[in-house]
Amino acid sequence: MNGEGLNGTLTNISEAGQVFVFSSFDEAGIKRTAEAYAKHLSTDASLDGSKYLHDLAYTLVQKRSMFPWKGFAVASSLQGLLKALPDVVRTAKHARKSNVPKLGFVFTGQGAQWHAMGRELLVYPVFRKSLEAASNYLDRLNSPWHLIGKSFP
Repeated sequence: MNGEGLNGTLTNISEAGQVFVFSSFDEAGIKRTAEAYAKHLSTDASLDGSKYLHDLAYTLVQKRSMFPWKGFAVASSLQGLLKALPDVVRTAKHARKSNVPKLGFVFTGQGAQWHAMGRELLVYPVFRKSLEAASNYLDRLNSPWHLIGKSFP
């Protein structure tokens, strides 16, 4: 189906164009990346096709690290992308994450890393609150066992 689908959503993305996101540690890196892609795309004739462009757009967003500097190009064809690549530098913006979460994982493997490790982690408010929230949720589901009880006072 081409054109507009339900609720006005596009059903043929290739006609509207795809977003190609480039990222780098610095603004000059965006230019270097765009130039490298322009060189690669203009010298390899086997790259033509909407599947390649779709895969490239997906890879740039989902499989590449996102660094502080980001630029983009919108294109629906290989020639359109080649024409848009010089403007990637103009679209580049520095985007600093203002609230970087601190994340910790506890892997128990075949058992706790040491006796009562979970109890010792309860001194950290975030860990305690997440266990309490999980315990409350399990209680609402009428779980026959309790996450917090004798083991976790």
